[in-house]
Amino acid sequence: MTLLEQIQNNDIVDIHIYTLADDVFERISLFFDALESNTSIETIRLEKDFIGDLRNDARSKLLYSIGQVKSLKEITLCDGLLQINDIAKMISNAKNLRALRLKSLILQGIASDFDACESALMQHGSIKEFEIDNCSAAIEDISLEKLVKAGQKFSAGGPLESPGALNAQSAMSA
Repeated sequence: MTLLEQIQNNDIVDIHIYTLADDVFERISLFFDALESNTSIETIRLEKDFIGDLRNDARSKLLYSIGQVKSLKEITLCDGLLQINDIAKMISNAKNLRALRLKSLILQGIASDFDACESALMQHGSIKEFEIDNCSAAIEDISLEKLVKAGQKFSAGGPLESPGALNAQSAMSA
């Protein structure tokens, strides 16, 4: 059974994709549709060539579709270029999300988009873990400091106690 069929049939709990999108899906739109109606997926990890292989509009649709997975608890997005406003919308839509990890991403958007993402994180009712590692903003003047601070709320199930922890997280995102 192919990965797409497993998603369509709600026969899969964990998805980990790290190859080119064309190598995994003949028509990426079928993958998006399958995600949106899936009720079994709890964990999604997308890394290496997968995100980078998608066009910008497909990356936006990907994040929208991920946000629609009702059973989703953990998301890890790595190694690509993403619009921060798409991430904010995904967070807002993924009502049962408990963990979000952003790694080695270049985040596109203006300062207000980053503020909206921070707000979506802070207002989310079920996120317990947020990690941002080795990410940068596409616009040099935009800082990820607010997102790093938002992550403090979720570290170890609550706010960080140690002031040095922020410095460690900041170093990771630099």
